[in-house]
Amino acid sequence: DGDEDVKILSNFAKTPFVLDGIKYNTVEGFWQSLKTEYPIMRDKIALLTDGFDAKQIGRKLATNSQLFTYQDKLYRVGSQQHHILLERAVRAKTFQNLIPVVSALKASGNRPLRHMLKNQHGSWRAGDSPALPAIVFEQMWTRIRQELNEGTFTPILPLPDGINDF
Repeated sequence: DGDEDVKILSNFAKTPFVLDGIKYNTVEGFWQSLKTEYPIMRDKIALLTDGFDAKQIGRKLATNSQLFTYQDKLYRVGSQQHHILLERAVRAKTFQNLIPVVSALKASGNRPLRHMLKNQHGSWRAGDSPALPAIVFEQMWTRIRQELNEGTFTPILPLPDGINDF
């Protein structure tokens, strides 16, 4: 059902941010926008205010392709570089929504931060999504929480290298 104190940490939470000059209303909008190569469609997904709407569109756009481009670089779905792109979005969200996100992280104390998925029946479970293992998501948020607590938070990571041997 979700912990009210930390719902803002969800990829679905409306937490507008700008990353690489593009405005996103949710991290889910960023993540799902990577599923299309059409700039107009990416922009529409980016600006959706409901992460669940972005997810639904992303499901419709899903192809069998295991590759996508971002910022003129080619990436493999589910790769470490793909996960770094997500972390870049989460860090931008955190920095640009600092007060509510830091409040949520403080409210979480030292509890584990779980990657929760909602199934078609509306119930929640911890687990992996196809391109994002739960452990990657959980370690990312734990790392960000630790950096914020220690005063070493880095708001932006460099763009990861793409695949060079295509």
